[in-house]
Amino acid sequence: RSRKVRSASSLEARLAQIAPRGLAIGGVLGALHYDPDFDLTGAPRLDISLHTGLQPDLGFVHQIDPALEQVADPREPAVLIVHAVTEADPMFEASGSGLPFDSPLESLLDLYEANLQVQAGQFFQTLVNQRKARG
Repeated sequence: RSRKVRSASSLEARLAQIAPRGLAIGGVLGALHYDPDFDLTGAPRLDISLHTGLQPDLGFVHQIDPALEQVADPREPAVLIVHAVTEADPMFEASGSGLPFDSPLESLLDLYEANLQVQAGQFFQTLVNQRKARG
């Protein structure tokens, strides 16, 4: 959470400037990457995945916004969500213009976690249709 409300896209822009290694964008912004017609105006939060060990280094968080504070209660609203990814291959997709994107499945799970059930259902159907189109 932040004492000063910043948009998810503003946080993403700041994050892109420092570009920490092993980090990818997910959630709404990830869904928009995989489906440009994704039906949501503005991201309520920035979901990122950090490829790391069990103890992630979150030092970059204060570089993008010194006012951000960690919350312990998962029900409390947050503008930045950091997911630790411990798999050997995080399945991030390189972006030609900035930070990589998390896998479509992780982006989908982020939508459900953010209680965006309608948008998650639509994104799921898009992923199904894309898979059918590939054969």
